[in-house]
Amino acid sequence: FTLGTNTPAGAKIDAASGVFTWTPTEAQGPSTNQISVIVMDNGLPPLSATNTFRVVVNEVNTPPTLETITNQIVNELATLSLTVRATDADLPAQSLSYSLGSNAPAGAKIDAASGVFTWKPTEDQGPSTNQISVIVTDNGVPSLSATNTFRVVVNEVNTPPILTAIPNRYVNEMVLLTFSARAVDADLPAQSLRYHLGTNAPAGAKIDATTGVFTWTPTEAQGPSTNQIVVIVTDNGVPALSASNTFTVTVKEINRPPMLDAITNQVVNETTTLTLSVHATDLDLPAQALVFSLGTNAPVGAKIDAVTGVFTWTPTEAQGPGTNQVTILVTDNGVPSYSASNTFTITVNEVNQAPVLASIPDQLMNEMTLVSLKIPATDADLPPQLLTYRLGTNAPPGAKIDAASGLFTWTPASSQSPSTNWVTVWVTDNGNPPLSASNTFKITVFKVSFPAVILAQPASLTITNGQEARFTVGAGGSEPLRFQWALNGANLSGATNATLVISHAQLFDAGDYTVTVSNAYGSATSQAATLTVYAPATIFGQVTHALTKLPLPGVAVQVGGQTVFTGADGSYIVTNLAPGGLQADFTATVLTGAAPLTVQFDNTSTDFSHRLQAAKDGFQAYSFAPLEFQKGENREWNFSLSPLFKGMRLVLNWGRNPKDLDAHLRTPNILGTNYQVWYATPYKGHTNSAPFAQLDMDESTGFGPETITIYQLYPGTYHYFVHNFQEEQGDTGALTNSAAVVQIYGDQGLIQTISVPSEGAGDYWDVCTIDGTSGQISVVNRITAAPVQAAKPDLGGAVPNPAPVEPPISSPQYLWEFGDNTTSAGVNPLKTYLVPGLYTVSLKVSVPDGRSSERVRTNYITVMPAPAIGPQLSIRRVGSTVVLSWRGDGFVLESQAAMGQPVWIPVAPPATLNPDGIYTATVPIQARAYFRLRKGP
Repeated sequence: FTLGTNTPAGAKIDAASGVFTWTPTEAQGPSTNQISVIVMDNGLPPLSATNTFRVVVNEVNTPPTLETITNQIVNELATLSLTVRATDADLPAQSLSYSLGSNAPAGAKIDAASGVFTWKPTEDQGPSTNQISVIVTDNGVPSLSATNTFRVVVNEVNTPPILTAIPNRYVNEMVLLTFSARAVDADLPAQSLRYHLGTNAPAGAKIDATTGVFTWTPTEAQGPSTNQIVVIVTDNGVPALSASNTFTVTVKEINRPPMLDAITNQVVNETTTLTLSVHATDLDLPAQALVFSLGTNAPVGAKIDAVTGVFTWTPTEAQGPGTNQVTILVTDNGVPSYSASNTFTITVNEVNQAPVLASIPDQLMNEMTLVSLKIPATDADLPPQLLTYRLGTNAPPGAKIDAASGLFTWTPASSQSPSTNWVTVWVTDNGNPPLSASNTFKITVFKVSFPAVILAQPASLTITNGQEARFTVGAGGSEPLRFQWALNGANLSGATNATLVISHAQLFDAGDYTVTVSNAYGSATSQAATLTVYAPATIFGQVTHALTKLPLPGVAVQVGGQTVFTGADGSYIVTNLAPGGLQADFTATVLTGAAPLTVQFDNTSTDFSHRLQAAKDGFQAYSFAPLEFQKGENREWNFSLSPLFKGMRLVLNWGRNPKDLDAHLRTPNILGTNYQVWYATPYKGHTNSAPFAQLDMDESTGFGPETITIYQLYPGTYHYFVHNFQEEQGDTGALTNSAAVVQIYGDQGLIQTISVPSEGAGDYWDVCTIDGTSGQISVVNRITAAPVQAAKPDLGGAVPNPAPVEPPISSPQYLWEFGDNTTSAGVNPLKTYLVPGLYTVSLKVSVPDGRSSERVRTNYITVMPAPAIGPQLSIRRVGSTVVLSWRGDGFVLESQAAMGQPVWIPVAPPATLNPDGIYTATVPIQARAYFRLRKGP
């Protein structure tokens, strides 16, 4: 046997036996090989035969080979690095990948491609002995590996501790600086660390060897300064290692407040000097200057020496008695400046001083003449003391002094003149102890005679029948004085005192009262004081429901300050009411005098009208005014209350005659139709459909109520009027006498009250219109003969709810006619008559609601011709002043306290001249002052 030429290298066949053998080399796999086998015999000629077969050589992976790795020694925290080498016989050449076995210590690594092994043992990995396996793996199929194991011994190595940086610090002197130094040591097992300070540490600085807590309180002497301090930390390793840090501590100079010694409380008398020394210290170095001062609560006048601290104060009279909190401050000159303060109490004792009584001039006066002196006294004590006046035992009978004001008064009787009187006045304070002062003055009394004079006019009175009437007149003149009262010019028997008392005045006692005062030297008659006597009036009636006319019990009815409640039948009665209504009346200051005569007229008119009010829960409140009564009148007044509701309600009530009044309401255009709501059945309206208004109650037998409610207002104008239906049926009752009243309510209460007018003719009362847009009520209030025409409708927006209005009682108006074709509308006018004559004066009082009253006094003012020689001096009182007037140039007005004194004093301020040529001077009232005009400068 032989092989063909295509036989791969290494293939063989035994020539005799034909055994074929071939071991393909690494390089021959993988491959496909066509191999020819030839067999040849030894015949002649030798012949051969050939066959060819295919041998497929598979690639078979062989594991790589890893070189031996020597054992290693390394220090902890040091890096061990070595290269592991491996080979692989496979062809084509395969790539090898290195890795570590599972026994590799943490942190050990090998580069997969290069086989470079690295490891930096940590602190906790030393000391130790570590068996480490290295694996190399090819990328054949299948992949094969080789492993070698080597030993790494890690030696323990001591590392120095690490001290955290310490920031620079700032601290005030005398203030503790503390912080903790922080150090760490990586060695394991853990080592103990100890702290200490370098040799440059300032005195007093310390650090705890174990905890590292640094403390230092710089002394006063150590500030200000800058200190470099070294902190050292050392471990207990072998060998022991250390670390240090240096930081700066800047000590600031800090000013400390001074210290002020306690100050004891003090007691001092007012007007006496208190002196004390205040002491203070300051610990700052270098020594600082101290300045003393007082706080804002220091009393006025208190002082302290800024350098020495000596405090002084002399309390004034006004500062005692008192308790004063005084604050003393001491301030250094440090930066910043600091202060200390102490507060102490100074109690100021009150020391009483005697009052001072002013000298009292001697007095000259006439008998029966009032001497009035204000005795001035002063007292320096504060708070002001109560001064009490009294007279000495030498004071003449009748002399008095007001204990509080020091007003001395005396009117010498005729029996006490002529005389010379020495009077001692004492004044005493209420201090402790009380102190007094006195002065004595002389009063000389002259004998004179005075005619009787009216000093205070009697006042008019208005009373109820049976009450007491009391008239009083003030009179003066030489005694004895005689009095005679008269009624309407006729003297009254037994009425001979200064006061006239009528114990139980009756209607026949009414009239004008005058009194005549007389003595041996003359007489004077007062102005007339009018006594008006009224008989009380009564009002009664029934209160009904405005929608049902049923009686309402339990209604509170108030009139004239009285409140009553209606009974089960709705009735009420109020008695003892003041009657009278509006009544004009007036008085005058003077009735007779020479021209020019100035008269002050005083209005004394009265108005006894009343307001009636009624209320009950669930109903709108009722109110009506004014109500007037005649003497003894019994007035029937029936009315209705409206239940609470939403919308607008018009309630008509009237008197007994005419019996049947009908209420009518004409509406604007509502949904295309104008409606009229009235008593006729088809036209009574509806509450929840057009016209949204309804006649709730129709009454035909007098009093009412006749009630119409508007439940929803529509834009346009509503017209409300009343028809006197009864008069058309032959009843002669007129609307003007019906006492009809319409009250209009909203859901918030009474809006408007309209009373029937007292004038006009016809059967229709045109009452008012209502604006359906705004809810505004426009009062018409007139009587007409023709039926009321419907208002022209208009359009508008939403309807607000009108606010309720309390019906007012109108203020009066005045018209004065003075009888000389001049008039005035003032309340209390001032009138000057220039022409002599008799003047009739009238006053008409009226109010806008139509009431009026007039009072006429015939020939009331008498003006006489001016005297031929010298001016006529007119004197009248106005409030707290006296008004003097005269005509004529070149006169000086003078005054004295008592007739007969030698000195006349010009009156100040000077008189003024008005356009009528009249001089007028106004001076305060004095008790019986005397005045004269003197010709000359």
